[in-house]
Amino acid sequence: LVLLGDPGSGKSTLLAHLARHAHAHGLLIMSSPLPAATPSTGSALLELLAGQADAGTGLLVLVDDAHWLDSASLDALAFVSRRLACRRIAIVAATLGAAPPPGLTGIPQLHLGPLAPADAAVLLDAQPTPPGGAIRARVLAQAAGNPLALTELSLAAAQNPALARHHVTIPLAPTARLTAGSSRSPAANTAV
Repeated sequence: LVLLGDPGSGKSTLLAHLARHAHAHGLLIMSSPLPAATPSTGSALLELLAGQADAGTGLLVLVDDAHWLDSASLDALAFVSRRLACRRIAIVAATLGAAPPPGLTGIPQLHLGPLAPADAAVLLDAQPTPPGGAIRARVLAQAAGNPLALTELSLAAAQNPALARHHVTIPLAPTARLTAGSSRSPAANTAV
């Protein structure tokens, strides 16, 4: 499965949840970006993973930030994904954007979009210091359903109670974590 979504949409959080769930059910977990691959890496990776599956242990392979993998590593991951469908192995790769990186096309995809307004409100209420009133409305509007933006803007609002006195059209200042999350996109590093 390829998880697709914008920065802060919850891809890494979902991978962490999958890892905890798999661990609780006795599955072996491999979680790491693949190193730069060579043309024979796909076969070697296939043998390694198939060996684990044949040993009777289920296996979950998690690859976060797959958009940063080189083309040979993506090809190796795709090669293995197509050949292990009948084994007790699940491969989940998370990547930025609306389309998978070249090499991972043809693999089932799950697009993580923004949270629905009701779900965004639930997440905001679950924060240690959920904002109220006009600040709450500003956080919900500015975050636009992005889970990371909701949590980080809630934190920013809690750290600056004077925000309630500011005009409601002034955007909340993003936290360092929120700014870093949006700059992780490969597209953010290319000239326009």
